[in-house]
Amino acid sequence: MDLVIYTDGGSRGNPGPAAFALLIYDIKGKLLESHSEYIGENTNNVAEYRGMLKALKMAKKHGDGNVTCTMDSELAVMQLSGKYKVKKPHLKELYEMVKAEEKNFRSVKYEHVKRENQYITCADAMLNRTLDRVKK
Repeated sequence: MDLVIYTDGGSRGNPGPAAFALLIYDIKGKLLESHSEYIGENTNNVAEYRGMLKALKMAKKHGDGNVTCTMDSELAVMQLSGKYKVKKPHLKELYEMVKAEEKNFRSVKYEHVKRENQYITCADAMLNRTLDRVKK
């Protein structure tokens, strides 16, 4: 099955309390999965990578087809697409974990979209609700 994944990660402060959210759709636009998760004190970039890693892990149960991963983080998209190098050791570790998950699919491509994308807006709202529930 071919899938479209939307993820967003964020932190309040950078670093600060962080969370990510994800949406997984089939190619016809049917929502298959949604998930958000608090990940403790982290940076925005860590939250972006952790969201993509979780999304790919969750997507495995829906088959091994082609996957389009959509994010509003231009840095993460450029790194995961191989256009930028990952220099920070903590991000390189997450990058390698994402790359390992890619092997479960026929193909994985990354697309950058603006924050105003309706699916990214939904993921952003999900992660912010998660952060709102966390006591400081």
